Amino acid sequence: MTIDIIVPVFNGGRSIKRCIMSVLRNSEQCPKGVSTNLVIVDDGSTDETSSIIARIQAEYGSVQYLKQANSGVASARNYGIDKATGDYIVFLDADDWLPDHSIQRLLKCALENDTDIAIGKSRYYLGKIPVTSTSETWHAISPGVIDIAKDNFLVEITPGIRAKIFSRSLFEHSRFPKDRIKWEDLALVPALIAKSGIVSYVDDVVYNYTVHMNTTVKDFLFQCNVLDIIKSLDILKENLQQFDVYDRLTAEYNSMLTLHTLFRAENVVTWINANRHEKKKITRKLIHELNRRYADWKNDAVLTDPEKRYKDLFFNFMLNKCYL
Repeated sequence: MTIDIIVPVFNGGRSIKRCIMSVLRNSEQCPKGVSTNLVIVDDGSTDETSSIIARIQAEYGSVQYLKQANSGVASARNYGIDKATGDYIVFLDADDWLPDHSIQRLLKCALENDTDIAIGKSRYYLGKIPVTSTSETWHAISPGVIDIAKDNFLVEITPGIRAKIFSRSLFEHSRFPKDRIKWEDLALVPALIAKSGIVSYVDDVVYNYTVHMNTTVKDFLFQCNVLDIIKSLDILKENLQQFDVYDRLTAEYNSMLTLHTLFRAENVVTWINANRHEKKKITRKLIHELNRRYADWKNDAVLTDPEKRYKDLFFNFMLNKCYL
């Protein structure tokens, strides 16, 4: 049994050693008969990333280091998938790291419950300070197994690649978007979950995620990529259709379309470094695209559910209607 850990990196000199060492510790902790293959894909780094990895390779010799011209994180992950040969895949970003025994726990969960995907919890760090961890509660078919047909699972789950292990077979005909867009995880991960049907879960933290507030805000301050959310959701719909699950998941997809679009509209109002006219232009475009795809979004069942946290999002959106 082999697990590929795919790590895309771009100018990760500050954090790549911590990331790699966490994987190597996890590799040592895996039980007999389980091996790991660490695949690092350098997406055109210009800092000291290469020399740091070279030193680790010289000392440990168990790191596969691939390079490509700068093409974006989705392209780097796809390159890693192309080179993967194991039974399962774990994705890890270069500025994040794995707690001890994470790979072992995820693999054991997937094998014991016979699922193609197992998920765990993430702990968020602001610098070196742990700020919170995910605390989802799912409808279980049996201990450790989630019924994704319940609780609007695809809407509620974090759609990113972190804190998950995937059977490599899921990627036989699937890749992240080829175009360089933001929210590339959202375009694929929910579709893979839907394709799997059931998902097992580890009730423990298996991923340490670094929150970069400056980077997150700058994405909105200086990059005109907010409309990528629409592109990502359109690709997600195509993937759901390809897997022949869209028809039974239309309501959940529409809720995702609504919530993610409104999140970005709220971000525009809050963060984008632009005058009122430019903000209005972007938010109008977002809502126009939402209206085109889902005319009745204001009455969406998840958005308007008083028990859900999204009611505050809807309130903030209505409060900022002046931008429309």
